[in-house]
Amino acid sequence: MHGHDTPQRPALARQRLYGHPLRIAALLIAGVLTAGHAGAQATTRAFTLTAPAQAVETRIEVPTGGSTRIVFSSLRSTVPLARVELIDPAGRIAWHERGDALKLLPAEEAAHPERGDVYRLDEVRQATAGTWRLRFVPVAGRRGRIVGAYSLRPRFELLLPMSPVPMRAHERAVIEVLATDNGAPLSNVRAIRVWIEDAGGRRIVQGEARTGQRNERGILLSQQPEQLLALVTAPAPGRYRLKAAHDFGHGEIVSERELIVQ
Repeated sequence: MHGHDTPQRPALARQRLYGHPLRIAALLIAGVLTAGHAGAQATTRAFTLTAPAQAVETRIEVPTGGSTRIVFSSLRSTVPLARVELIDPAGRIAWHERGDALKLLPAEEAAHPERGDVYRLDEVRQATAGTWRLRFVPVAGRRGRIVGAYSLRPRFELLLPMSPVPMRAHERAVIEVLATDNGAPLSNVRAIRVWIEDAGGRRIVQGEARTGQRNERGILLSQQPEQLLALVTAPAPGRYRLKAAHDFGHGEIVSERELIVQ
């Protein structure tokens, strides 16, 4: 990205979204991870723009004292893009790039080619609070539609992947937790509290996700230092909330997702 227009640009993530650990990126895009904080809930917004042969833009509202990362998912455009710019709340261009440098796939090679070419946008870290503007400049004289989405995320997150194996009542089960810093997995977190709540908010199962977790036969469940696992006994069949909590030094982060026990 070129930054000649900004003497004080925010810290930008130079790695592409698909350059993050593939498993975590895929889970984030698929929407099977949840993360939260008392003052910084991760939120996702979608946008659709019609480009009438001139520049168009969408606004991104970054809250005060909340999330500091703007993470973009893949962008689709039926109009060829000459340039894309991200403008910070002070009116400075945080980054800008040529459209052809941002293109991942032409429409004919992508799923649903009618949605247009596929583009990628770098995320922004340490985003200042205020209104950011994402501006698209189409190739001269070209018209079309632009569809995309972005997430406002805190620096630290707890991720709760969905297990491919259904949790069955009263059987031993594994709960996985991932801790991340700016989207990258952390390998120096040794333990994270986890619990299961019923519809009334009562904690009916509690445990601790740890590295080096072994099952009852002493078999190591994972050799990945960033993968924290908890062994619990599943409750009765029903719908519950699975929660995890950890303090990274800036206040406790609590994440949760729905849990269905069969």
